[in-house]
Amino acid sequence: MNSDTKYNFLNIELKLVKLIKERDELEKRYLEALKHTQELEQNIEIHKNTIANLAEKNKLLKIASEIDSSGEEKKELKLKINQYIRELDECIRLLSD
Repeated sequence: MNSDTKYNFLNIELKLVKLIKERDELEKRYLEALKHTQELEQNIEIHKNTIANLAEKNKLLKIASEIDSSGEEKKELKLKINQYIRELDECIRLLSD
C-alpha cells in the first residue's frame, strides 16, 4: 500500500470518527428534546384537567347563587357545594404533585 492510499484511509477514518461523534451528539439532543416534549405534554394535560375542574366549580357556584330557596335549603346546598369544591381542590392538588 503506498503512502497516498494510506493517507486517504486515515483521512476517511478520521472523518468517520467525526461523523459518529456528531451522530451521537444529535441522538443525545433528540432524546433530550423528546423528554422535554413529553414533560410539556404532561403539563398540558394537568392544566386541561385543572381548567375543567375550575369550570365545573364555577358552574356550581353560579347555580348556587341563582337558587332562591329557604334558608335551611340554602345552607344544605352551600355545604354540599363546599364539599364538591374541597374534592376538586384535592384532585387539583394531587394532579399538581
